[in-house]
Amino acid sequence: MQAIINMAAQETVLEDEEIDCDEKCVGENDLKKLRDSHFKAGVREGIPAGTQSSLQDGFNCGYKEAFFVSYNFGKIRGILNGLSSYVTLENKETDSKNEKFKDRIDQLISQLDKIEEHHWKITYDAASETTLKSESTVAKDTGTTKEHRLTMNGSSEFRELLTQCKHLCDELHLDPDIPNI
Repeated sequence: MQAIINMAAQETVLEDEEIDCDEKCVGENDLKKLRDSHFKAGVREGIPAGTQSSLQDGFNCGYKEAFFVSYNFGKIRGILNGLSSYVTLENKETDSKNEKFKDRIDQLISQLDKIEEHHWKITYDAASETTLKSESTVAKDTGTTKEHRLTMNGSSEFRELLTQCKHLCDELHLDPDIPNI
């Protein structure tokens, strides 16, 4: 009889251990599911937030760069148009000399148009290349596209245009703020 009581006691202990094991396994499974759901929710919320932040940073950088380049193009264009008006309305030189000044100014404006068009084409092409590159790769491209594009001030054509504009201003005895471009 004692053997039966011992067997019954062992079965009770085994059942208690099975219940403890089942509860422990259920708890571990619940914890794993909870971690997975929080991880997935974090990823779901983090991707758009990270994308928004990256897009905003890229926009801010591009806007600032484009603003300063456009400002300088506009400044030199304004100087050239001002010179054209001056030659047409105010300059007391002979008509033939004024015509030569006017022709030179028109040539400089035409040069500026070509330089500006070339600059924005290269900038756009570099930006498109970077966009395609980042869309086709998983790793984020942290390099800048500045090496790939012609900067306005680094352009030998633009520097030559500024020099010619400065010479023209000197001949007309005018002093625009060209060196700060």
